[in-house]
Amino acid sequence: VPGSALVQAAMGDNSTALDIKKDTLPVEAVTKIDARDVGTPDDWVPRHEKMVRLTGRHPFNVEAPLPELWKRGFLTPASLHYVRNHGAVPKINWSEHRLTVDGMVGAPKTFTMDDLLAMPARELPVTLVCAGN
Repeated sequence: VPGSALVQAAMGDNSTALDIKKDTLPVEAVTKIDARDVGTPDDWVPRHEKMVRLTGRHPFNVEAPLPELWKRGFLTPASLHYVRNHGAVPKINWSEHRLTVDGMVGAPKTFTMDDLLAMPARELPVTLVCAGN
């Protein structure tokens, strides 16, 4: 994604990344496995109980009810972000997983999960929609 912190880091340029205060959204921890997910390939992923299911049990496709978004002023916490899956959520091994940024960048770079976590966080108010409808 042009302009993203990840691409800028791969290109060795963090000078244009925006600093947004990290406390703009409340954290809503989701720790329970929904009973509707038991017996599916995703029965290990915690889900927000208020998400509206669109396609049954699996794959997991949901969106937040509008009243829940209105309560938050349309700044959606991660726990209520819509989900569009065509299969199971992949299970990765934190210590082995790598993300490579290459292609039209100055210098391709591979990141570990710890590398990504150590990067400065950026929050931007943007609108996302599922364009696959």
